[in-house]
Amino acid sequence: MVSIQRFLERELRLQVNEKKSKVAPVEECCFFGFVFVKGKIRWSDKSFLEFKRRLRFFTGRSWFVSMGYCYKKLAEYMRDWMNYYGISEYYRPIP
Repeated sequence: MVSIQRFLERELRLQVNEKKSKVAPVEECCFFGFVFVKGKIRWSDKSFLEFKRRLRFFTGRSWFVSMGYCYKKLAEYMRDWMNYYGISEYYRPIP
């Protein structure tokens, strides 16, 4: 880690955040919400939990918005999620 940090700071003039950075095998790292398992791309557990949390928020009865607005926001979020995480091995398109 020290030699990589030195290279990034001296040669590329990048600032390294030590709290977020680590040197580890690819299987142990999460990158932009994705993890790599045996050569396959999957979304991380943390990303999926956030997805489920947002679904509960959009479909909850305590949001106090009209049903049309709720459906609009839910469809928007689902479309964004599938566009971003659609490259994952977990995603299976509906025929």
